[in-house]
Amino acid sequence: MKINQNTDSPDAPACERPVRKPKIICGVEGGVAWTYTKDRILTLSPAGDRTNVRFGNGQMKDFSRPSRPWRNHWDTHWRIFPYGPVRLVIEEGVTEIGDYAFHGCSALCGPLVFPDSVKRIGRHAFSDCQGLTGPLVIPDSVTQLADNAFSNSPGIWSPRADKDSRFCEISGVIYNAEKTVLVFCPPETTGTLADLDIPPTVKKIGEDAFLNCRGLSGPLTIPESVEEIGDGAFFGCSGFSGPLTIPSGVQRIGDKAFYECTGLSGPLVFGDAVKTIGKDAFLGCSGLSGPLTIPESVEEIGHGAFWRCSGFSGPLTIPSRLKTIEASTFQDCSGLCGPLLIPEGVEEIGGSAFFGCGKLSGRLTLPDSVTDIGESAFFSCGFSGPLVLGRSLVSIGERAFTSCEFSGPLTIPEGVRRIGDYAFDHCRGLTGPLTIPEDAVVEDTAFADCAGVWAPWAPSNTHFCEINGVVYTADKTVLVSCPSGAAGLFADLEIPDSVKKIGDYAFCRCRGLSGPVKLPDGVEEIGERAFFGCTGLSGSLTFGSSLKKIGGGAFSFCSGISGPVSFPAGLKEIGASAFERCISLSGEVEIPIRAKVGCSAFSGCEKLSVVDFRGREVREYLF
Repeated sequence: MKINQNTDSPDAPACERPVRKPKIICGVEGGVAWTYTKDRILTLSPAGDRTNVRFGNGQMKDFSRPSRPWRNHWDTHWRIFPYGPVRLVIEEGVTEIGDYAFHGCSALCGPLVFPDSVKRIGRHAFSDCQGLTGPLVIPDSVTQLADNAFSNSPGIWSPRADKDSRFCEISGVIYNAEKTVLVFCPPETTGTLADLDIPPTVKKIGEDAFLNCRGLSGPLTIPESVEEIGDGAFFGCSGFSGPLTIPSGVQRIGDKAFYECTGLSGPLVFGDAVKTIGKDAFLGCSGLSGPLTIPESVEEIGHGAFWRCSGFSGPLTIPSRLKTIEASTFQDCSGLCGPLLIPEGVEEIGGSAFFGCGKLSGRLTLPDSVTDIGESAFFSCGFSGPLVLGRSLVSIGERAFTSCEFSGPLTIPEGVRRIGDYAFDHCRGLTGPLTIPEDAVVEDTAFADCAGVWAPWAPSNTHFCEINGVVYTADKTVLVSCPSGAAGLFADLEIPDSVKKIGDYAFCRCRGLSGPVKLPDGVEEIGERAFFGCTGLSGSLTFGSSLKKIGGGAFSFCSGISGPVSFPAGLKEIGASAFERCISLSGEVEIPIRAKVGCSAFSGCEKLSVVDFRGREVREYLF
């Protein structure tokens, strides 16, 4: 059959797209067999006699969002199943529909019919299926029905209360029959929360109960009877305004419970019973302000819980029962200020946990209980005093303290076994001798642009060695760092012929070095900003024949280097801004035929004429 390409586009309504020649694929998930035909009909049936004792006949397994096999088939075999199923047939004998089974199957349309054999419908089983329509009848056989099984599927969800004795409706809002769980509020609802007449018997705001109810406005006043706020309960309710108080009886705040409630403003006050704050619970609530005080009752805070809550403007109080500060928990809470106290008992600080909290100040003391600091955990945090690391610390992740403004000496505990790339990059206020434990693996760039503490530690660590005050890897193949206070002729450093790489930031701001620069023939790579700001260097710049790469900003602002410069024929890359503001370079320089050149590589080099391998002058982009 010839298919009209225009009507077959994903913009056409799912039910109107052309039916193709049937072709079947199939599989088994738990105790449920499935077949999927090219006419886009997905049929579920009991799997029959099976040896898998984990699942009974007709019992579907639970899924995560991306793990459903029929989703994988329409993703990876899009030529056969380009838009997902448009119709779902559930045959008699199927007993369970698993978590996330059909979440986001937006192409499904028409009514949804369950056989009387179904006993359980899992979490988000049919959420975001906005094409489903018609009355929804839940069989009496269903004994387990997740609150959010049909969330954000308004075409079938709203009408069900008057069809099922297990639910009731008050002012358009659906509750369970006992009125202890607020299950669903239609997203088109308008007015205030007070207008909904929520009964005082409600103990739980169900998962996704008010999902995207942007028409609701005014204060978000949660009834005092509530003990749990479910996952996504007020997700995207941007119309609410004013401060937020969590009632004294609430013990759990679910994942994304107040996600992007951007209209909330003023203080956030927690009741003393809260034990769990879920993942992304307050993400993007940028209007909340004042200090952030998390009560002592809290034992767990999920990752990203307060991410992008930039309005908080006071100190942060972290409860002592917390064992882990998860990734991105306070990321971009840029208004938090004052000292940061990490309580004894915290064992792990996750990646980006305090990323961008630039107004934190004073000293930072990590307790002896902390064993691991994740990547970018304190990236670009303010601080203005010493950094004290606990005795149990084992690992410091990449960029953990990059661009922090610590001052004074730094002591690395004896138990540390790894310091990641750029862990202390740009921590220019750190000073004094630094001792690194002998067994620690330290990445070359761990103390980049941090020369106040870098050079003296090398003799105590077998991974490195020191020659004429310059630190190298033990095999002398990488020149790691030269102290910023180094003075004298560059030639006097006597760089070994074994060196293959000049490390990132190796000579950054070594303004006391002078004279011409001649690198050994064996050097294959010059790292990023390796000679950045070395204004004392003067005269010629000579590269060896083995050079393959010059990193970004490698010689930026080396204003004294003069004369022409010649690149070896095997050079493959010149990084962005590599020779920016090398104002004394002059003459004509030829770019090797295979070399990639980054933007602004020769910016500000007004006396230089750059030509390509054909002899044509090149200025745009490079300058």
